Amino acid sequence: MRRSSKSWGQGGEAPTFLPPDETTNRPVRPVRKVKSDSVITSAPKAPASRAASQSTIRPQQAPVQGPQQAGARASQPAVRASSPAVPEQLPPYMQFEGGATFDPNALPLPPELAPPVYSWLRRLALQADLPGADRLLREALAELTSALSILIIYNGPEGLYTLAANDELPKDQSPIVAVAKSRRALVSSHVAYVPLATANETIAVVQLTRNSRQEPFNMIDSVTMAAMTRESASIMHHLVVEHLQRRTESEADKKSLYRPEALESHRRRGQEGSLTELSPGWVRNTYRVLIAALVVGIFFAVTVKVPTYSTGTGVVVFDGTSVSAPQPGTVDHVYAQSGQEVHKGTILLTLKSDKEESDLKQATTELEHALHQYMHDRTDESVRKSLISAQAAQKRAADALAQRTVRAPVDGTVFDVNIHDGSPLEFGAPILTISAPGTEPEVWAYLPGSDRPRLREGQKLQVELTGYQKGREEATIYEVARSSTGSTEARRTIGPVLADTLKLDPNGGTYVLVKAKLPKRQFTVKGRSYNYHPGMPAKTEVRVENKRFIVTLIPALEKYL
Repeated sequence: MRRSSKSWGQGGEAPTFLPPDETTNRPVRPVRKVKSDSVITSAPKAPASRAASQSTIRPQQAPVQGPQQAGARASQPAVRASSPAVPEQLPPYMQFEGGATFDPNALPLPPELAPPVYSWLRRLALQADLPGADRLLREALAELTSALSILIIYNGPEGLYTLAANDELPKDQSPIVAVAKSRRALVSSHVAYVPLATANETIAVVQLTRNSRQEPFNMIDSVTMAAMTRESASIMHHLVVEHLQRRTESEADKKSLYRPEALESHRRRGQEGSLTELSPGWVRNTYRVLIAALVVGIFFAVTVKVPTYSTGTGVVVFDGTSVSAPQPGTVDHVYAQSGQEVHKGTILLTLKSDKEESDLKQATTELEHALHQYMHDRTDESVRKSLISAQAAQKRAADALAQRTVRAPVDGTVFDVNIHDGSPLEFGAPILTISAPGTEPEVWAYLPGSDRPRLREGQKLQVELTGYQKGREEATIYEVARSSTGSTEARRTIGPVLADTLKLDPNGGTYVLVKAKLPKRQFTVKGRSYNYHPGMPAKTEVRVENKRFIVTLIPALEKYL
């Protein structure tokens, strides 16, 4: 921390910001007209009538200087207190040769510059002490303005000081004091002095310096400096007051009988204060409410009963006439498809019949030969018997060939087709099922075999079709299998196609088959109606009993209740 004996009150009046050889009896140059794309969009101009009636300042061409003098002017602004006379009112932003002066409280912050500025201000507001806030504010200004070095000079009881570790106070402190007293910023090409002031007092002066090889400070830099110092003034004021108070207390503690560390610890502990009653009135009755809620909950768990369900999988089927293989063979071609409407006598499929066709062709040839002989000699008894025998053989061959074609026995809808072209068939093997017109759909469900004693006809089977979670139908059970079966027997009973739809677990224990009729041929989901189709999988459940709620939570209590 660097200190100086000088303070705000020991400096002269605010400078006129002119070189030493210039006078003050010249009018102030009016504010430069801001272009439409300039950062400053709302800085007012000085009234013409008022500017004419007061003593103002007009900048002049600076005299020619040597190299050393030019280098000095590049590193610091040309500021001298040439006259104690100060204009009654200066414009918010005023330029002069080599720099400008402005009121930080009068320069608005454009929206495009606001995000980075307020981002730093949010971080600054979280600082708990002045050294941390000082360091963070210098980092913010360095990043936003690209300044090479930044120094914040404060005014204390012992004079000017700074919290930077390696920074010396400027030898010429008159610009700092002048800026602090006038509360107006002073910016030259590469050096800027900006007051950090509240509405009543100046807290500090921020000195920003750029390398002479860098670009000079521009209008955007001035606006950014003004915004950062203006918005952070209240935060810094609070921390400066607290910092000075702690420093005063620390100096006093050094003269006390007690160690400064003990006094500081006692002082901080004393700031904790007594406990404050922050809870509202209703919190006082929370204990009673919790006890009452616990009693009601226990009463509810003991007295209220909840249903218990037997859950399994099911499939939609349509009851109808089963069509089986009339004789063994290999399927030549399947003509019927699942869901197809057929009439009695419609060809459903054909079996391969090479031998039957050959036998029929041979029998037909023999019949034609016998008929030819009979036409030549109708009186020959042996010829007549040969004709009768050939006719019988031809009829048997034709019947055998007809057996290789399977036709629909009734009118209806085909479903549950279990074969395809090239499938081998045994005699009596199920081929497909034909459902008569108007047949209501059914659900065949396989439920756990342990629930068989609690299942009976007339119970309601809850059906939720897979893929239609919002659609739920109630079917009435009309048949319950007398005994439980394993998954292998269940697949044989229901058929391989429907068994694949059910996806029965081979190691899932035993199952009981339950058949239930659906109330109608359509179901509704989200306001839309759909038809049932054979083979649609579903989740099924039946309410088998009611248990107390506490038994559902703790099954071990069932034997006591």
